[in-house]
Amino acid sequence: MTAPEHTAMRTDPDHAHDRPRSAPLRGWLGALALLALSAAPACNIVGPAVYFIGGPEKAPAVYTLDKDRPTVIFVDDRFNRVPQRSSRDLIGVTAEQLLLDEELLTDAIQSRQATAAARRERFSEPLTVAQVGTEVGAEVVVYATVDEFTVSVDGSSHLPRAVLRVKVVDAASGQRLWPEPGAPADAHTLTVTARQQRTPISTRAERAQAEQDLARWAGIRLARLFFEASAELDPRELSELR
Repeated sequence: MTAPEHTAMRTDPDHAHDRPRSAPLRGWLGALALLALSAAPACNIVGPAVYFIGGPEKAPAVYTLDKDRPTVIFVDDRFNRVPQRSSRDLIGVTAEQLLLDEELLTDAIQSRQATAAARRERFSEPLTVAQVGTEVGAEVVVYATVDEFTVSVDGSSHLPRAVLRVKVVDAASGQRLWPEPGAPADAHTLTVTARQQRTPISTRAERAQAEQDLARWAGIRLARLFFEASAELDPRELSELR
């Protein structure tokens, strides 16, 4: 029998513990994007186009989530790779909302609840991934460890990159559901990079916006692991998510 999944958790200030709202992204957000397109030149909406890639042009789902099992996305940034806590939270929020919008989940527990559950154990033995799920009432945990998160790989150009290691854990049994037990690695590495460099970042506001954009796209790519979808991002799609 495969041993239960374990991990050490980071500590952060508190968050709200409410459930996400399942508001479709493709309705009012799409209308908002069209309004923006009509109100300003295309080059001013998101700047020079950035296309993030995370694999082949059209990638199949790597695993099918059971939509009827309460599920939480737990983004674990134990080494503080993401500069702003709000950007870290945005990865999970974006992913869970997209899975709800695609009707791949009917009961998604807000990812911030998982972070809060892990934080409560900061002065004692860290919770396992399965225990974090149990603490928030989830039966399944989509667990993503942040290994890298930067908007400038060389320190000057605007060339974002994020690397997450992802696995799915059954909270009841503590067993890994995906990658399957016996797989070469115990987690799937998801790399999100930019295909085209943007104008160099010159202000704090621009850097903050770039980090938020990278967090949103990392969340999109995380969700898209679980359904067949394009691995590239149209700049207008990112604009809709802001």
